[in-house]
Amino acid sequence: MNNTDFKKHPFEHLKLIKQMNEIEEQWQSKKHFYKNHKRAAKATYDVRQRNEAIESLYHSALPKIKQMFAKLSKYERVMVEINLKLHPMNKDELFSVCFSTFFFDLCCDYENNYFILYRFHNCPIEADIRALMHRLSLTYYCRADTKKIDYSEGFKRILQVQPERFITLL
Repeated sequence: MNNTDFKKHPFEHLKLIKQMNEIEEQWQSKKHFYKNHKRAAKATYDVRQRNEAIESLYHSALPKIKQMFAKLSKYERVMVEINLKLHPMNKDELFSVCFSTFFFDLCCDYENNYFILYRFHNCPIEADIRALMHRLSLTYYCRADTKKIDYSEGFKRILQVQPERFITLL
């Protein structure tokens, strides 16, 4: 997408209000799912130490990734960032960051293991991000997302339904 005639993102005036309100209702829900990361906090010492290290590595990589995207075209600088630890109904993901060409999520599986889930989609800085992941020794804790999806349409949908507080233009 090359349209740069927007302030924050190209779908700011094309929000799907009903779906966005449903997401807001989920955030306000009194129904809480059991979160994998809370169970992982009670795991063995070794598992807790490894998980803390993975989370620390994730959060040290994130500002560097944001700096890389901040140098790209306007649309490629649109970022959705969500702290899913706070979401009452999300049990697997802890943090999520996505751009039009890349996403980077910190997750915890049902076996108490933290991992980073990522996907590239025609990302102009893929080689740089992979080099960063390698430099930080993240590759061992990363899993490439292999779901068959139309990433471009998925990102467009995210911009249309996610509340504006999660969307930033770097």
